[in-house]
Amino acid sequence: MATITVRALEIAYTPFYVYESVEAVTQTYRRGALLTYNSDGQITEAATDENQIVGLATEPGQNKAAGTNPLPRVRYNPLLPGTIVEGNLVASASVSHTVHEGTVIGLAVGIIKRTTESDVPWAFDAGETTAANQCFRIIGMKDASGDVNPRVYAMLFASKCVWTGTNTTR
Repeated sequence: MATITVRALEIAYTPFYVYESVEAVTQTYRRGALLTYNSDGQITEAATDENQIVGLATEPGQNKAAGTNPLPRVRYNPLLPGTIVEGNLVASASVSHTVHEGTVIGLAVGIIKRTTESDVPWAFDAGETTAANQCFRIIGMKDASGDVNPRVYAMLFASKCVWTGTNTTR
């Protein structure tokens, strides 16, 4: 049994694309952050209970001040239907989670920004029990049964994906 280092979310399997969009001002997110659109159609870091997920950051936010011209552009991997995301499965922003094989496959989870790691990575939150806040389904395990904070594979719910057309308009 090993304790796995919590690190950034990443695309595990295809479809794998890189999109580019205008980034909102003062964005300080890190690589692997979940992204969404703000009301102006600019890329911004998602909230923990986000309903419209656009993708994963492939680079950190540029933290440009208001009035920057031209507006900064950011590259990201869109979370299209069928995209498999790899990330750590934790119990909350600061609590670790031990997983035994067969107990998490099919589990609906939320997303959370960790507070115990210095680089504040996003992770899958097994402690999220409110259905409206769950946005990924675990479909497989990368690390061994019994590991703490294991890396798992998950897919975004279609209802939380900007690209499916099933979500609300911005």
